Amino acid sequence: MNQPEERKSSQEPSVLDYFISKIKFWEKSALSLAESELEIDDSSLTTADLKTKSVKVVKNKALSEKKTKTAVTEEVAVSDLATPTIHYLIPWLSVVALILAVIAQILLEPSPSRSAIPGLVLYLLAGGALIYANICREWVVDNHRSEVLPGFNLTLRIDFLFMALIMAVMAFVLFGNGHFTFLNTVFWLFALIMVFLTFRNREAASSQRVNRIWEALKCPHWRIEFSRWTLIVFVAIGLVLFFRFNQLDTVPPEMISDQAERLFGVNDVAQGEYPIFFAGSFGSEAFQFYWTGALIKLFDLDISFHSLKFASALAGLITLIYIYLLGKEIANKWVGLLAMVFCGVAYWPNVFTRAAMGAAFFPLFLAPLLYYLLKGLRISNRNYFLYSGLALGLGLLSHRAFLIVPVLLIIAVVLYCLHKQSDGKRAQALFGLVIILLIALIVFLPLLRTILAEPRVYLYRIFSRVSDWERPLPGSGWSIFLKNLWSAFVMFFWSDGNSWVDSIIQRPALDSISGSLYFIGLLVLIVRYIRKRHWLDMFLIVSIPVLLLPSVLSLAFPEENPSLSRTAGAIIPIFLVIGLAVDTFISALITKLPQKLGKAIAWIIGLSLVILSGVNNYDLVFDQYKNSYQSASWNASEMAQVIKEFNDTIGSYDSAWIVGYPHWVDTRLVAIEVGRAGYDFAIWPEQIEQTALMTHTKMFLINIDDESGKQALEEIYPDGVLWEYDSDVENKNFMIFFVPPSQGVEQ
Repeated sequence: MNQPEERKSSQEPSVLDYFISKIKFWEKSALSLAESELEIDDSSLTTADLKTKSVKVVKNKALSEKKTKTAVTEEVAVSDLATPTIHYLIPWLSVVALILAVIAQILLEPSPSRSAIPGLVLYLLAGGALIYANICREWVVDNHRSEVLPGFNLTLRIDFLFMALIMAVMAFVLFGNGHFTFLNTVFWLFALIMVFLTFRNREAASSQRVNRIWEALKCPHWRIEFSRWTLIVFVAIGLVLFFRFNQLDTVPPEMISDQAERLFGVNDVAQGEYPIFFAGSFGSEAFQFYWTGALIKLFDLDISFHSLKFASALAGLITLIYIYLLGKEIANKWVGLLAMVFCGVAYWPNVFTRAAMGAAFFPLFLAPLLYYLLKGLRISNRNYFLYSGLALGLGLLSHRAFLIVPVLLIIAVVLYCLHKQSDGKRAQALFGLVIILLIALIVFLPLLRTILAEPRVYLYRIFSRVSDWERPLPGSGWSIFLKNLWSAFVMFFWSDGNSWVDSIIQRPALDSISGSLYFIGLLVLIVRYIRKRHWLDMFLIVSIPVLLLPSVLSLAFPEENPSLSRTAGAIIPIFLVIGLAVDTFISALITKLPQKLGKAIAWIIGLSLVILSGVNNYDLVFDQYKNSYQSASWNASEMAQVIKEFNDTIGSYDSAWIVGYPHWVDTRLVAIEVGRAGYDFAIWPEQIEQTALMTHTKMFLINIDDESGKQALEEIYPDGVLWEYDSDVENKNFMIFFVPPSQGVEQ
């Protein structure tokens, strides 16, 4: 009698079947349990969902009672149902995932007993907790911007395009002299304007915006609203400004030869020389020199290391603005603000910016390029493709690692076209790509002409790393590439390389808080892509290894990988991922906990993460990096101070020298420090005898280990006085040899 019912129940899915189907979230399954048999977590439902659930429960109950009763009405008035009690659950899986990830990264911090295994195990446990939290809908990650707008038309102005091409050809020919002149610059800019007019789309919204601004300016009474969001933004900006400009004159404290080469280039610009490509130190793109020169002129600064760092720091500040806009574009304003703050206080971008080697100009143009590209694709406005092309061209004029960005750009458009978000707009996306590349080509024209004239000068630095131009590869190319790729992947958690100029050697590129959030954010993106198949998630994931390639491709010199400077562009997707991680975690807290309590806890945890990251990074930048840099560099500033005091008292700059010694201080740096850029205090031991013709007071600075230099001076000047200068930096003492005015041969 009960057999039919038993057969029926055996055909229905069990609770275990349902649980397994939910674990396999990558498989689309229609498996479900009856509403009356499955207890649903009410905390994840809206009010409308709760009412609908109540209706379904009552309907199921009515249908079951129909077997024993003659008639039951199936429709139940919603207003007659009592609203069920909402049970809030602590999102403990999410909290556990975050705590485990932070502990894992702390265990990977440098220490005498550091081992990768404990950190790896905890990271795996954190990943498992996070995935399970997502399966349980505890950590919800569905926060894409969902606007779908129609595509733009593909028309263009042929007459403007024809004029642009003529001007571009003329500019290309005139750039053959290797310098910017009034004539070739006019043709170049005119070609750029014409190509902008070729594709520009006049927007009614733009004119309306201008009208609103004009009306606001005419208004006699202005009203300024100061909201909580405004206060948060001001605090965030103040925090970022502090980290980027604090102790800028002393961190880092000394120059190296590569930085001196850049100052010599800036000095050339100040003296009226305007080269397209600066050949010093294996060659450098022009933008940094003209940018620094313009700021020196604008703010009346000296040509000094501080001015070079200030120009680089300002470029980093502009980058942070676009990182905020990018975060807002891909998700919301909170993601943008969090990405900006974590990047603003982070040791990695702060250090390569302060090193002023040109790496700051990589993200400076990559960030706006990506912002305008993504916004142009989303809202189908081709004007944004024009701005993106301008950023691409300027980036190619700023840093050689930017050569990887056209590849990233093509990958972005291809990924977009392969996903459903591009339905009906693929032709516009490809047309936008053509616009970007054409604009970039016009902007890149001066440097392109120089490269074609002397390709080896520009390409040497690239191919000396990728191939055997400078030395044979130390092994199989593919083997070195894979090892380099792995080293670059783990540099955020383990080791950022051996370059003391722009990093603290052999430590993770991210602090313990940011590193753990980066891991969580990557996992969030992967899970979200599996669920939603949104092209932006895949692009953010793919962009990271692509932007690591300028460092990874150092095949001839694998010891130079990883490099925080060559991978500078990767800060953009990485800190966007960190912003997404924090935003989704806070959203989970607010959603699962009672409203006031959830917001309070979310604020406490969010602020705690920022504060802990800030404290950690402050120690990294202003203590560890400063000390390690100072101990590795030569104390040119102290030597400059000694020479300056000599000049201001009993001697002159022309009677002060630094005796040359292998692998010692770059004497040109000392000249820059005393304000004589382009001068050189160097003298070699065999040249010392020539100074005997001078009768006034003389001074020589000598390396403490230079016995031949000391001997030469004592033989020529037997009445000279030698003593040791006690440096503030350990193991950086040097000798001072003073020659009174009675010494020498009278002329």
